[in-house]
Amino acid sequence: MTKQGNEEGNYCMMTGKKQKLEDLLDFPTDHRFKIMGVSGELDINAVIDQMEAICGETVDRDAMEIRESSGGKYTSYTVPIRLKSPTELNGVYALLKDTEQVKYYL
Repeated sequence: MTKQGNEEGNYCMMTGKKQKLEDLLDFPTDHRFKIMGVSGELDINAVIDQMEAICGETVDRDAMEIRESSGGKYTSYTVPIRLKSPTELNGVYALLKDTEQVKYYL
């Protein structure tokens, strides 16, 4: 995983070294996003629609995994999607970060 550095480039959070996403992942790639929200509050279909718009790909909703927490308060979704570039990966992470109903994501 990387974090945005200054204008010089990206830095790997694990090594602290300057690296680009292209150095860490081969694109295109099939990626599985883990998304968690409060049960009944997170409109996962709206989130998926936005992910599809960012990536220009369709999410196979039948391949999506849905799991409710033991107490039923949270629901987690594993959403598979094809990414063609680091820009798409960063775009989806930005979407998830900015979506208030998303409580946790990987």
